[in-house]
Amino acid sequence: MSCSGGVFLRCMQPSDQLDIILSLKENAAAHVYDILLILPYLDEQRLKQTIRHFDPRNAAARAAAPNAAATPADVREKRDEECTELFLTALVVLLARMRDAAGVEIGSPTVARKIAPMVRL
Repeated sequence: MSCSGGVFLRCMQPSDQLDIILSLKENAAAHVYDILLILPYLDEQRLKQTIRHFDPRNAAARAAAPNAAATPADVREKRDEECTELFLTALVVLLARMRDAAGVEIGSPTVARKIAPMVRL
């Protein structure tokens, strides 16, 4: 997947990078930093895909991953924190993008109606 510290991956288009990282399933969490770098360049669809994948409610699924048992608890906890940070950052980027596209304030019902079915917090 990468050579010389992920140079190959970083030379790809952001959407292609995301596809490859998310195809790693449970190992995608190891690439949170790579995704944070490309968030501003992702379209709405890719941001939603990232939000769904790293939704903290999926932490149980990540804990049940095949390699989770071999991972020390402190490392799992740190990875979960990083995934939650990515989730929240992607959500903020998406909301800002939607606000800018609609020309409305972030607290407006228009933005809330668009995002509510996806997030349901």
